[in-house]
Amino acid sequence: MSKIPIFLIAIAMNTMFTSCSADGQWTFGMTYHVHIINGFKNNSNPLKVHCRSKDDDLGEHKLGINGEISWHFKVRLDGSTLFYCDAKKGQHSKHFNAFDATVEGSKCDISSHCYWLLAEGGFYFSTDNFTWMKQFEW
Repeated sequence: MSKIPIFLIAIAMNTMFTSCSADGQWTFGMTYHVHIINGFKNNSNPLKVHCRSKDDDLGEHKLGINGEISWHFKVRLDGSTLFYCDAKKGQHSKHFNAFDATVEGSKCDISSHCYWLLAEGGFYFSTDNFTWMKQFEW
């Protein structure tokens, strides 16, 4: 058996399991996990989070201090997977994309986990639940 067909099969399999879009990359077949954590220091007003996608409504959740909601899914074959959320805490409210395959798909590709910490200072993102990068303000 020639080495060339085996090489071509390996390239085809790699292409099949790594899908690309114009803006980003995600791994086809990988199960991604999204976590949203209440990082506020007081709970006088609970953090309310309502997340959904085109296909799924995850409902509204009230999170206490350090409370968390999480869900998992696989990216659609066409790469159009988008989960967006509305967060509200007292006077603060914000609409944000919790997972967009063209953005977080490549960021979360190694660990398969995307973490969002919502706190007084804003919205922070991590792939390891340890190293946080501020993404935006309330």
